[in-house]
Amino acid sequence: MTTPKHVKERVKLNPKLNPNGKGGGSVTHYQKKYCEMLIEHMSKGFSFSSFGADINTCAKTLNNWVNEYPEFGMARRIGHEKAKKYIESIANMKMRGVENAKFSAKKSDTALIIFFLKTRFRDEYSERFEVDHTSAGKSITLKYELNRIKKEEDEKES
Repeated sequence: MTTPKHVKERVKLNPKLNPNGKGGGSVTHYQKKYCEMLIEHMSKGFSFSSFGADINTCAKTLNNWVNEYPEFGMARRIGHEKAKKYIESIANMKMRGVENAKFSAKKSDTALIIFFLKTRFRDEYSERFEVDHTSAGKSITLKYELNRIKKEEDEKES
């Protein structure tokens, strides 16, 4: 059986890796410098998981590193905030109508900016709907209430 190309590339980057690419004995290729690299990557608006492409590793490994290396987890949180600032700055320039060599408000897509904020930063930008599932302090079954309301409307029409 031949070794896949992506495994050969990782082994070239870190010869300590098990050459057959299997777990159990493979040495991680985590390096402390990845923390700064991750923050820089995310500060340009890129996602955490796409950082794996820069260092030839997968998103699952990145998530494992967040759990294994506290400094990498902190870099992820800092990167998240920097990514948010990046897209907010684009939205701000769009609102102000900025036109310069690096940015054009006319060419930027407002819907895309809104979509990006709502999907990447749900906690702060998504639309929230609160539904009260109680009536007079008692739980209600929505199906029952809808049937009751429909029945009342039918009786009014008759």
